[in-house]
Amino acid sequence: MRCAAAAKGERAPAAKRKTRLREAALRKDVAKQGGPHVPRRSSHKKLSKWLLGNAHSEVHKALDWPHKLLGRRHRILFHDPLSAMFFGAAAAARRGKNPLTGAAAGVVHVAQDMLSSAFKMLKPRRRRRKFRLF
Repeated sequence: MRCAAAAKGERAPAAKRKTRLREAALRKDVAKQGGPHVPRRSSHKKLSKWLLGNAHSEVHKALDWPHKLLGRRHRILFHDPLSAMFFGAAAAARRGKNPLTGAAAGVVHVAQDMLSSAFKMLKPRRRRRKFRLF
């Protein structure tokens, strides 16, 4: 969305700058409203380490691989308990770890994702204040 003035090294007209700022603000608002909360891989690894004694980073990496393509909608793939167990066991066995704990890490991963989304839905949204004189 660059104009001819910006290509020459000059400043863009004020109307164009305002439009760009408005579009950026709109994108941020849409991102804030967006879908389910996605926990970081580090939190998945910490929970697995605490519950299972091993972080199983390869399991979490394998389960969240579709995030590269689908973004927040990545949970439509591999995030049901049965496929999480299967992919968790396969990823752990590939690294030479116990497939049973890998399967358990997959189930823990899915449970943590579901809980984090549920807690996000419970959190009250901030309402805009209306200032009244009386």
